[in-house]
Amino acid sequence: MLYNFDEIIDRRDTGSFKWHYTDDTIPLWVADMDFKTAQPILSAIEQ
Repeated sequence: MLYNFDEIIDRRDTGSFKWHYTDDTIPLWVADMDFKTAQPILSAIEQ
């Protein structure tokens, strides 16, 4: 499965605790990744 790790996913204003800031803060303290969710995971959730 090919995956584009260069794709930017904007999670601001989505309720994400990491991106709840309204200024130019870069929240580097949260150890998670902002990658698009893999399609098999999305399909399993939809089922």
